[in-house]
Amino acid sequence: MFDTGLTIGDHLLQSVLGNQANTKMKSIVSTIQREQNQIIRNEKSNVLIVQGVAGSGKTSAALQRVAYLLYRYRETLTSEQIVLFSPNPLFNSYVATVLPELGEDNMQQMTFYQYLHRQLDDSFRLETPFEQMEFFLQKKDENYQARVEAMHYKASLAYKEVIDHFLTKLANNRLVFRNITFRGETIIPKETLEKYFYKTEQALPIPERLEKVSNWILYQFKKLEHMEREKDWVLEESELLDKADYVDVHDTLQEENRFSEDTFDDYDREEELLRKRIVAWKLRPLRKKVQQLSFVDPLKTFRLLFSDMEWVDDQEDKLPPQWQDICRITDENLKNKYLTWEDAPAYIYYEKNILGFDAQRTIQHLFVDEAQDYTPPFQFAFMKKMFPVSRMTLLGDINQAIYAHALREETLLSEKWQEKHERIVLTRSYRSTEPIVNFTKSFMTNGDLIEPFERAGNLPVLLEVEQQEMADGTIIEQIEQYQENGHETIALIGKTMEECRSIYRRLQSRLKLELMTQEAHTFGKGIVVIPAYLAKGIEFDAVIIADASDQNFQDTLERNLFYTACTRAMHELSLFSIGKPSRFIQTIPKKQYTHYKIHQILVNND
Repeated sequence: MFDTGLTIGDHLLQSVLGNQANTKMKSIVSTIQREQNQIIRNEKSNVLIVQGVAGSGKTSAALQRVAYLLYRYRETLTSEQIVLFSPNPLFNSYVATVLPELGEDNMQQMTFYQYLHRQLDDSFRLETPFEQMEFFLQKKDENYQARVEAMHYKASLAYKEVIDHFLTKLANNRLVFRNITFRGETIIPKETLEKYFYKTEQALPIPERLEKVSNWILYQFKKLEHMEREKDWVLEESELLDKADYVDVHDTLQEENRFSEDTFDDYDREEELLRKRIVAWKLRPLRKKVQQLSFVDPLKTFRLLFSDMEWVDDQEDKLPPQWQDICRITDENLKNKYLTWEDAPAYIYYEKNILGFDAQRTIQHLFVDEAQDYTPPFQFAFMKKMFPVSRMTLLGDINQAIYAHALREETLLSEKWQEKHERIVLTRSYRSTEPIVNFTKSFMTNGDLIEPFERAGNLPVLLEVEQQEMADGTIIEQIEQYQENGHETIALIGKTMEECRSIYRRLQSRLKLELMTQEAHTFGKGIVVIPAYLAKGIEFDAVIIADASDQNFQDTLERNLFYTACTRAMHELSLFSIGKPSRFIQTIPKKQYTHYKIHQILVNND
């Protein structure tokens, strides 16, 4: 029987509870179990939102929910009917063992990037969300301001309204078609296809109208086949056939002659059958493309939105001030078949509205972790279309919203979000020690709502140094101290991948390190160097923030990234700053951390 009386998934927490089973602790356990059971056993909500602070056990409870659902509905639900969108491949491996430990098979698990990539033509190159993050944080590109404006705008409801308006207009004119060619000759011009399409019933959705065009083309192919069979090229092709093809035709004729009075060797009939087969073989790839609606050109059509202002003449109130620059950058990327992360959801949403949504009706439950990184206009709308019968469990922490669009636009965790849902809020953090929680909550908006779990530990340590060389030496000493204290997983966290590569280059000859990139799928015990955005959802015994200077962490998004990095620590947190510490640290009461200023001592040997 599935028992949710012991669903607190954090081993550290369970051990602490075992040592401190007083009345207050039992009350806390009861609260945590009640909160987790609300998540685990919820069966009535089509959309369940879990807003949980860092270390609140929301992911653990969600995985327990999966196990509960598989047990509760074991006659009608299988693990293949559950999908989890996770933040990165590292997190996939991190949770991959949980369900088997609970006695259940693993669900389908992937990142949203991987899922979107599957929806695209192979010729597209798709930017990862981490590459977008690097672009935003490095602030170097000449088109930086316009691109950042695009990140905000393309996650907005206003942009979705522009796309929907564009689709409505395309129902009446300007959908771009491709010529249909066979053996190097155009057999159906694109103008003919466009004319036929716009004669179909306008009340029908575009995909259904394109299906009618497809059926008409396939009918034309039947007439084409009869004409092509008589041409010389067919006979030339027959001379290139394998012996097995001739034998197959001969056997077919023999089979036909069993039921015919004509039993003599019919050369003409054999040639006719060969011609028929050759033309059918040659047309087969073209038929398949027509059935896939490849005669329409969604990409070239989409580019019209960014190259011709007439499409948005009546939408000017929904356009940002930098629309012209955004159009220039977007059209250049589309011309090169490159989709930025902010473009991908909107483009795929648009393309599916042209070619049709291949809905996955077998999926009964969709879990979305780090839901604060998703937008309602495109990403959620797309998920609803692709998983129309699925119930959704959305998990996240608004304080860890680290992508640019979340600074202005609503996310799936926003309280203003209009979708009907049930919301569960988890405010108690029990991943980190109480001193670490008190430190991290102090610089966050509404941080006073975060409740630390009563687990003692050392105060976070801020080490302010004057030079990089001094910082590196002190970092090595700190790591060695952590190892002596028995800490098995230690993370050196940087803001960007560029910073992490620099850390790795400086320290790799002095420490055994592993550099974690976006391609990494697993990590074990030891020391890792990892950017903050890849560390989401993962925890370490000890965390070192390699550069907590004010130069490195300044704005709102960087504050969320800084919070995300610090809250990865379970037992120990150290922060290094070359010069003035981040303004976020300066807002923290001095009693919440230990501050050392390390000065270089110059020895004069004269």
